[in-house]
Amino acid sequence: YAAATTEKSIYDFTVKDIDGKNVSLSKFKGKALLIVNVASQW
Repeated sequence: YAAATTEKSIYDFTVKDIDGKNVSLSKFKGKALLIVNVASQW
């Protein structure tokens, strides 16, 4: 198996908050995170 050349952590990602604004997860480094993946179909 080939090894990945770069490793990513959860803190490398940006997500949208409830208001649709981008938030870098690095903002929460050192804190406990609860990530809930919610999907809906219109």
